[in-house]
Amino acid sequence: MRVLISGGGTGGHVFPSLAIAGEITKRNLSNEVLFIGTRGGLESRMVPEQGYAFRPVSGGAVVRRGVSGAFSGAFFTAVGIAQSLSILKKFAPHVAVGMGGYASFPALAAARVLGIPVVICEQNSVPGLANRMLGKIARRVFLSFPPPDRSRLRFAAEKIRVVGNPARPELCAAARRAANTQAGGGDFTIFVLGGSQGANALNRFVPDAVAAFKEGAAKKVKVFHQTGKGAADKVERVYAAAGIEAVVFDFNPMVADFYAQASMVISRAGAGAVSEIALFSKPSILIPYPFAAGGHQRSNAEMMEKAGAAVVIEEKNLSQKTVAETLKRLVNSNSLEEMSRATAEFASPEAALRVVDEIEVLAGG
Repeated sequence: MRVLISGGGTGGHVFPSLAIAGEITKRNLSNEVLFIGTRGGLESRMVPEQGYAFRPVSGGAVVRRGVSGAFSGAFFTAVGIAQSLSILKKFAPHVAVGMGGYASFPALAAARVLGIPVVICEQNSVPGLANRMLGKIARRVFLSFPPPDRSRLRFAAEKIRVVGNPARPELCAAARRAANTQAGGGDFTIFVLGGSQGANALNRFVPDAVAAFKEGAAKKVKVFHQTGKGAADKVERVYAAAGIEAVVFDFNPMVADFYAQASMVISRAGAGAVSEIALFSKPSILIPYPFAAGGHQRSNAEMMEKAGAAVVIEEKNLSQKTVAETLKRLVNSNSLEEMSRATAEFASPEAALRVVDEIEVLAGG
């Protein structure tokens, strides 16, 4: 079986695609996976590092860029479709899988032209423009979360499979191990996660907030903090000045141990982060990125908060004081265990298996 996987840009798209690819190749060593993405996305580096073939094509966003940006995006998308047609004719995949984002559109449009079955994965509770368009030609639409409002459903109901967000095998294994151990080893450990691209707002306010929280904490406070590119040194100095033991890094895809040791997580609310938090059953403070397409991070965060799994702080209300006070309130009210149980309800460790089961059916049909 030959499978094309397309999409990327951020870890929220790339990591689930690698989980699906791993399940495909694990089932049969003769199975082949080819990735198509953009040169500048995270996929251009991470996919080859994992040993998979990668072909870059042109592409561009067509929303939130003004008239000239929209025309430019449309032009490069058309170029990407032509490039993808050439690649797909040679590879001849049985199924094409789209992971969302504008990077997925050229390859899946080309697959449709060639009569190759198309499926898409929608990680967020609110679909983006590319997936809304591709959902019209897809044979299956795999959702990470149940639709929050079926009256506003963007996809035909018969296409939908609610499977969860595919997680990498090492994360699933670490989550199983962590379920049998005490998080933090007796310390209160906070994992601060701004996503694969970091988050300046979290870098600015959270270190000082943790320092304020530390003053009255009953346990030793430790921190793991992913800052994004170029901010690690500055953030590390803030923690050091406050006497907080901290591991600060710009980006590290191997985050399983950080999740496992965390007592709680402070994070953006992209689907990748929310799904990983759920996999490890961690209580969280979610700070959705206010400019995320379609407000999908706000929707993800609100879904978790409504279930009692997280507390949401809007970025407009973000400050050292609000984060510190929220930490103190959650710890002092003994809410974390209850939040952890609520978070676990969103975990889907078998998502990749269920996606590949459906891919095999389509490939055989």
